[in-house]
Amino acid sequence: MGTSHWALLVLGCLFTGPSLILCQLSLPSILPNENERVVQLNSSFSLRCFGESEVSWQYPMSEEEYPDVEIRNEENNSGLFVTVLEVVSASAAHTGLYTCYYNHTQMDENEIEGRHIYIYVPDPDVAFVPLGMTDSLVIVEDEDSVIIPCRTTDPETPVTLLSSEGIVPASYDSRQGFKGTFSVGLYICEATVRGKKFQTIPFNVYAYTATSKLDLEMESPKTVYKAGESIVVTCTVFNNEVVDFQWTYPGQMKGKGITRLEETKFPSIKLVYTLRVPEATVKDSGDYECAAHQATKEVKKMRNVTISVHEKGFIEIKPNFNLLEAVNLHEVKHFVVDVQAYPPPKITWQKDNLTLIENLTEITTDIEKIQEISYRSKKKKK
Repeated sequence: MGTSHWALLVLGCLFTGPSLILCQLSLPSILPNENERVVQLNSSFSLRCFGESEVSWQYPMSEEEYPDVEIRNEENNSGLFVTVLEVVSASAAHTGLYTCYYNHTQMDENEIEGRHIYIYVPDPDVAFVPLGMTDSLVIVEDEDSVIIPCRTTDPETPVTLLSSEGIVPASYDSRQGFKGTFSVGLYICEATVRGKKFQTIPFNVYAYTATSKLDLEMESPKTVYKAGESIVVTCTVFNNEVVDFQWTYPGQMKGKGITRLEETKFPSIKLVYTLRVPEATVKDSGDYECAAHQATKEVKKMRNVTISVHEKGFIEIKPNFNLLEAVNLHEVKHFVVDVQAYPPPKITWQKDNLTLIENLTEITTDIEKIQEISYRSKKKKK
């Protein structure tokens, strides 16, 4: 007898066997069951949200800004969770999108998945929905489409978009505003309600450059310091104007570092971030990291360098020859010494406690810098 297979769908959960349960809740429901509704000025209205788990509301303004918005849970016999949003006295500022969503699905405040209803509250004295503090700044990446957010409180109000050159043809949606590709500059929305003309404050369209490739370079003049010197590290971002940038370094919690930003746009876009730690101590030794995040492209890059601070200067000499060396007559002999030192040392050779002078002997010397604190000195006996 073959194995039986069964499936049962209950309240959005698919039971596919004795131990496997797949659940995907459908979106909550809203009453009134409408996409949009026009509410009379100064009247009250309520919205009910029903769901199979706990639900919440997202709405155009906060309770602190407009205390006449009340949210409460309601009990019923349906077995569903019910949350009611009620507005006591509707105003133009209550115009906007109301979203009901499951609490456990809210991952990001800007990306809420739920059921929506749009509420209009027409006000003959307020043609446009009041703007937030930053709504007048419209940032567009390169030549992408963008929205100028002048929304009307009445869906039937015609709106015109104006610039310094006159009327600008563009697609308009009373829920969002004007959508299109706009050149950099100032724009004003204009509407006429009952013979009275209304204009918004100017919208400033600002374009910036951003690429999916984030070029980040770090430079440090040196990685070894002596106590009392200033540590300097720079990080440069290329071809991106809008970047979230952050330094991480040992003295950060004490606010010891001094940061500076220099921006260059020609011949190419370059953001140079400089960190300077004055009067460095041994405690400032460690990893210095810069991180740049291109927000619109979700790209992040990091660079780091290890800095060491010494209480005082040091020198270490490693000769690459024996204490006693035999040299044949007329033989050219090389003597090599490796040196590690900071600050940079002055290297001389001596014979019988007297400094050798190349012009007066058959001896030549040279000094080669191998790395930041590593040197190699060669003496050649002719």
